[in-house]
Amino acid sequence: MKNKLIRIILMAFVIVSFGTIAFAGDYITIDKIFSNAENGDNSVGDTLKITFNDLVDRSDLYCIQRNSTLTSKGNNYLVVNYLQIVGDYSDDGTTKIHSPTNCRLAYILNRFKQGYTNDPVNHSFSDTQRALYRTLDTWWYYVGQHYGINCNYEDNDKTEQSIYSEALMNEKKKKKKNVGEANTPIQVKDNTNKNEIKTTQGYTDGINSYVRVGPFNWEFNGIIDKLYACDENEAEISTEKYCFSKFNGTEETFYNNSTGYDFKSGEPFYVNIRKDAGVAKLRNIKGTLKKGSATDIIYAKIWYLQANGDAEQNLILVNTGSYNNPGVIESEFTGNYDIPITKNLTIVKVDSKDNNIRLANFGFKIQHKETNKYVRKLNGQITYVDKIKDATTFMTNSNGEINLNNLVMGTYLAYETSVPNYQYKKIDGSVEIAPTITRKVVPNEQEYVKISGYVWKDIQSSKATVRNDLYKTSSSTYTDDKDTAFNGIIVRLKDNSGKVVEQTTTSEKGLYSEIQGGEYQFTKAEIDQLANYYIEFEYDGLIYQSVVVNLNNNNGSKATDRIERAILDANFASVNATGENRVDVKDSSSNAKYSVTYNETSEHATSIKDSSA
Repeated sequence: MKNKLIRIILMAFVIVSFGTIAFAGDYITIDKIFSNAENGDNSVGDTLKITFNDLVDRSDLYCIQRNSTLTSKGNNYLVVNYLQIVGDYSDDGTTKIHSPTNCRLAYILNRFKQGYTNDPVNHSFSDTQRALYRTLDTWWYYVGQHYGINCNYEDNDKTEQSIYSEALMNEKKKKKKNVGEANTPIQVKDNTNKNEIKTTQGYTDGINSYVRVGPFNWEFNGIIDKLYACDENEAEISTEKYCFSKFNGTEETFYNNSTGYDFKSGEPFYVNIRKDAGVAKLRNIKGTLKKGSATDIIYAKIWYLQANGDAEQNLILVNTGSYNNPGVIESEFTGNYDIPITKNLTIVKVDSKDNNIRLANFGFKIQHKETNKYVRKLNGQITYVDKIKDATTFMTNSNGEINLNNLVMGTYLAYETSVPNYQYKKIDGSVEIAPTITRKVVPNEQEYVKISGYVWKDIQSSKATVRNDLYKTSSSTYTDDKDTAFNGIIVRLKDNSGKVVEQTTTSEKGLYSEIQGGEYQFTKAEIDQLANYYIEFEYDGLIYQSVVVNLNNNNGSKATDRIERAILDANFASVNATGENRVDVKDSSSNAKYSVTYNETSEHATSIKDSSA
């Protein structure tokens, strides 16, 4: 529950100083000074006589020079200065000074109106006089010396405080914001550093997730009454979809126009906007500020009275009272920012050599660079976590895309975490995505390519047909339906030095629908080395020969044994029986090439393996 405070506005007057003190023969009375003030005459330059009894008996006279004398016969005093204070501002008609000590001085003189003493017997200092002594040196340092008013006497600050005078000064500090505000105009200055405004993940209320934007910093007098956050069209955002907040250490407190605002001048504050508010930018913040809620304005008019002699104490004369508050002052203020709030981001995964090839099932984890937090999607809501292990792995869809909506504005880093296709290189490090980018194409370099094919026996359908050198391709004149897969053929992938890169054997691998069996596949062919590769087939050249090469048809042969066939024919020109378990093989020049010994086998066959050619 708030304390009920008497909100007051204090005014005090003290004016222009004279360089030389000259006393006139005619004296003015204190009552005359007051009546002159009502007629606009501040009495500066007039002379009056004041006795010790005047100081003791009156509640509007105060000593400002402790331990100096004032006799019962009295001293002559010259009205030297007249200064008015309104709130924190002092004004002598020429110079205006802002200082909280102005408000403190005026408050002390108005609170109890005790005068120099309220002890008619011992004449001990009143609580007001004690508080005044302890205030004057500080006020002189910040204000008085600039007007030529001398009140910084050493003994003033040595005055012992009573519990009441000390309480009076502390009470003044608490009530300062309610003192002297109504007659001064509302002033607002936007000290926000726009380069330091950030959009970060805000709080989540269990249902809705918020973006925190800030900090903002306004310097103002008065109080903030209403605040409105406006979107990119300068329209107010729906009230249920935003609020304001400030931090006390790590504790965040939230405010809206219903709760009111406990924002102090110069204190950082933030705007929290729901991610589903449909707001692209925070264009501006509009505010209504108020001041002056007191029923009465309390004032104090102060005259600085200088004694005719250094030993006599200088005084101040005050006239206090109150008048009706002219009303509450309101002022509107707009801070313009144009800060992007959220963005949608699409990551597109493509082949580096052909961007039309989209890559599915590639995994990424996403980090907000400015906060070092990672993106997590939970129950359809985007949130942010501290550790990468708690982040969501987002997978590219069949179109190679990841679509993220309502991300907090900022720079993002995409880390590739999984590559389902071994043929592609995994990206090392991260891919940076600038705040203005909403669609990021991320290419992957293909490292390997698969090479496959099949081997078949090209068989004539009947004696009447001829070999067509294609796998099962009928025409209007013949039927080609006897061709069959050839399993067990050794197939090697070699580089141009003859080194075997991969080796396999033909079999049914499910690669081609038109054939069952005879298939082969190499999976580690480096794409950059394709021009340096060739494929080698190993088969019985005495029984089989390759068909004619046909590069234009899918079911045509892409292999030839023309060179190897010439070597084979030259080396196996004749095979001659010897009448023993041996045959002699001669080349085309009738030179003996091989002598082959064999034993009885179920197939009555043997083999020659020779790679020397």
